[in-house]
Amino acid sequence: MKKVRQIFSIIAIVILVGLYVAVLIAAIFDDPKTFTFLKFAITGTIVIPALLWIIGMFVRLSNGQGQINLNLDEEESSPTEEEK
Repeated sequence: MKKVRQIFSIIAIVILVGLYVAVLIAAIFDDPKTFTFLKFAITGTIVIPALLWIIGMFVRLSNGQGQINLNLDEEESSPTEEEK
């Protein structure tokens, strides 16, 4: 699981660096599409890590490694004196 997360993280880094380089090159050569590249880079900076986190969360939940406690009753979820 750790290797898969590392691979996805490296892919995300490569994509983001590619977007940043594209913006820089477009700005240096005064390309009319520079603003479009900048919008993609800003959006990617927010969306790509969020998607990776969401995918990782679903993978952990599907493998049973992470359990979400939906019990809202405080008495059952808080440790008692005997459990401490």
